[in-house]
Amino acid sequence: MAASGRSGLRYFVGFVVVAALIIGALFAFRALSKPDWAKEGELLGHWRGTVAFGPGDERAVALRLDESFGSRGDTSGLDLAGEVKACGTGGRTDYTLNGKVRKDDGTSFSVGFGSEDREPGRHLNTAEGTWDGNDVLTLDMRFLTSDADGVAEGTASTSAQSGSPSEPGEVVTFRLKRVTEDQFSAAC
Repeated sequence: MAASGRSGLRYFVGFVVVAALIIGALFAFRALSKPDWAKEGELLGHWRGTVAFGPGDERAVALRLDESFGSRGDTSGLDLAGEVKACGTGGRTDYTLNGKVRKDDGTSFSVGFGSEDREPGRHLNTAEGTWDGNDVLTLDMRFLTSDADGVAEGTASTSAQSGSPSEPGEVVTFRLKRVTEDQFSAAC
């Protein structure tokens, strides 16, 4: 009886070792098969810039881009996730970021910004982005405007050139430059 117990233990240990090797190989394959943009220091990482939310309301925007594999039920590729901070004289708003890379080289992507704190006013909304393959992100976005009741419309924006109120639906363009994690943390 003792011999069969040891035999069963050997099979179990062998199964655990083989399972661990397979899981390790899958993680290694995933790490090696990532596109270049999905590595830290490429598209992923920390970015910082400014955007005019309105006349006299220039705000610092800092974002951290991470990868998120199949986060929205799409298991065909990598998605983007992260956090965003926008701050200025009116205070600070924190956002979550979810997005999708549109080109295999990472130079085109789309992102959406979500926030639990929807004070009346303008908020970051969805954006189409481009990456220069180096140290600059460019985002084209329409602001989400919420009223005192929390009702939001994605129409009003600010002209990037003049900082003045724009026509409903006008796209604002802003640029972010690569920064260190410490610079990201110190942004707001």
